Amino acid sequence: MIKVTPKFRVVFTLVLFVLTSGCSLMKLSLEGDSEPFSKTDLNTRLIVRAFHDDFTNQVVVVADSIRRTSQDLEVQKKAVQWKINTNKASAKAAFQSIPEIALVDSWILSAQMDRYFKTDTGSTIFKEFTPLAAEAAADLNQRIERTARALLPQKRYEQLDSFVSEYASKHPFTSLEFPRQNILNELTQHLNVADTTYITTLGSGSQAMSDLSERIGVFREQLQLQLEWQKELISLSWENDSIADSYLARADSLSVRLDQLATIARESPETMALIAENMRMELLPIVYSFNDGIEGSIMRFSEERSLLQKFIDEQRVLAVEDLNSSGKALIIETGQSMTEVVKEVSWLLIVLVIILALVFGGIPFVAGYLVAKARFKKKE
Repeated sequence: MIKVTPKFRVVFTLVLFVLTSGCSLMKLSLEGDSEPFSKTDLNTRLIVRAFHDDFTNQVVVVADSIRRTSQDLEVQKKAVQWKINTNKASAKAAFQSIPEIALVDSWILSAQMDRYFKTDTGSTIFKEFTPLAAEAAADLNQRIERTARALLPQKRYEQLDSFVSEYASKHPFTSLEFPRQNILNELTQHLNVADTTYITTLGSGSQAMSDLSERIGVFREQLQLQLEWQKELISLSWENDSIADSYLARADSLSVRLDQLATIARESPETMALIAENMRMELLPIVYSFNDGIEGSIMRFSEERSLLQKFIDEQRVLAVEDLNSSGKALIIETGQSMTEVVKEVSWLLIVLVIILALVFGGIPFVAGYLVAKARFKKKE
């Protein structure tokens, strides 16, 4: 019987490592079956989302400039609405799962906004300050065109350029609302390809987690900006309310009446009843006007609060949908990965059991056989 020494154990461990290191069963991976994004797709995603930041920042700078410069309350309100709506529309376009779809939708948004400021309605939306907005829109449209030309092959760029032009003409903006729609069906029809041409995978597990983290961060920042801008819109309505002027005018009139009342009261007390009646008639319109003004302000505040609540609800629904879709995909990938890991570990255990059986069962048997054979020969 062979004695198992520490030296023998070390040698056996090294041999076992060499024999199994080249076996594919040892290469455990937590990646699922989802195909990772290519380098081109990842670059497209990064560049499009960077363009979203530039898009929003440029609109905000121009809108704030118009709001501070203009003395027209309606122009100021529309400037705030412009940056609110462009921020929502740009984020919805840029943060789509398919990088090329995000690029095309951001391109369409820029083209639609550029064309809007050249229409009869858009060319006067900010009155004398509209050229500032039109210049910014044209610059953003040219920038996304250059970006698409740099990212895409020439033939692909020409195909998508014609689609963007056709779609922007077919779906023009008529106000500062800037609605977004799913362009996948119309794009695949324009390219004459199947819907399955565009892969809807979230990429590898690490790519999906990175995308989810980035979406949550942008949603948090967007919600903060939207709340701030809604507050700014409400403040404009309160600060520029013309009701205060009418109150001041009536207060001045009342002050004059009170001075007259004091003089008459000293000289002719018998006329106090008549003056009191006149004061009542003077005060009643002020009270009614004040009540109407307060009610109107409360109604406007209620409308603004409703709009704000609606926006928060919409963002919450979008966030939940993104989390659900990403979470389901990650759960599926994790389950598949764990299944593969279990299979690999099972095969590894089987191999180890066989090797150990050979080592602890076969080797002593062979050694005993050889020793017995040697003794038998020696006796002969």
